[in-house]
Amino acid sequence: MFYLSLILFTLIFLIIACISDLKSREISNKLILFFLIFGIILKLGYSIITRNYSIVFGALLSLVLTFVVFYILWELGVIAGGDFKLFLVLSILIPNINLPFNLSSIWFPAFVFVISLFMLLPWIIIYSIYFIVVKKYYLDLFKLWISKSNLISMGDSIAVIFLISLLYSLFSKVTVLILLFASFVFTILIYKIKNKKIFYSVLLGFYSFTIVALVLENQIRAISLTNLLITILFVIGFSILGTLYKIIKEKVLIEVKALSKLKEGDLPLYNYYYKNKKLKLIKPTVLTKIKMLLNNTYYLNLKIDSSKACGITKEDILFLKGMYKNNLISSKIYLKKTLAFVPAVLLAYILVIII
Repeated sequence: MFYLSLILFTLIFLIIACISDLKSREISNKLILFFLIFGIILKLGYSIITRNYSIVFGALLSLVLTFVVFYILWELGVIAGGDFKLFLVLSILIPNINLPFNLSSIWFPAFVFVISLFMLLPWIIIYSIYFIVVKKYYLDLFKLWISKSNLISMGDSIAVIFLISLLYSLFSKVTVLILLFASFVFTILIYKIKNKKIFYSVLLGFYSFTIVALVLENQIRAISLTNLLITILFVIGFSILGTLYKIIKEKVLIEVKALSKLKEGDLPLYNYYYKNKKLKLIKPTVLTKIKMLLNNTYYLNLKIDSSKACGITKEDILFLKGMYKNNLISSKIYLKKTLAFVPAVLLAYILVIII
């Protein structure tokens, strides 16, 4: 009954947090604090009654580990501050259950977080498709897909992949895993060639060698229209997905807002660095931030940090308006568009409990 109660209280907490996240994109600190204290008192009381103090010690250890791991994720801008506090509560309310892959219950919050990311993906896709249709971005998608550079890239990809299929026919006795690895390395190397004349010369040379070898091995039948058609469809499919990803990244998950309409909590797309009356904008990725942190250059002359999920402050807005008055930026700013994450956490928690 104790563990069932923990599951029930966690579900209640997540449902309330989910409603709050969907309505205002915020999770009340009072809600977090209440369930955090409630969880500690509940487990402490149960430990005293059963004289099994490993329960409360396990909960505190889970809290500390969760704090360390999710603080790093928050610092890197992977999760928002509200999500960080949400998983702290989950670490306390965790029921003692056996997790898949022999994971200790201490890592329960991290496991729920990973599942949440997969739960969030369908929601992003559905929202993006709806947004693209409503805003008629499908026209931009089509123009980008049939652009000259993309068509040339598709042609190059078809040529390389079809060559790999021919090599597979030639070296059919080689382990498939080794062949796939070699093909991957080969593709990377051939795409490193920047000069198009050299690229097509190398490609033509490989084709000539492969076809001659296939003829000598009496395997010319491997060169079939079916293989070529499959290759073309494969490349077209991935090209459409890649173009869709670009549209989602550049239009759906980004919005442009006038400086006059900025408000606290908005999430800027770029970092703003200011030194010697010069402004520099950087769009940091997680890897870029880690690299800059290791070089001790991330916070040097940093005025606005886009990775902080709490968003911009009144001081940041005044700074941006000052930059505009000095003609260092335009009257509009690029912002990140965020989606509610708690519903995905709720679904992930239910799935893990069922498992």
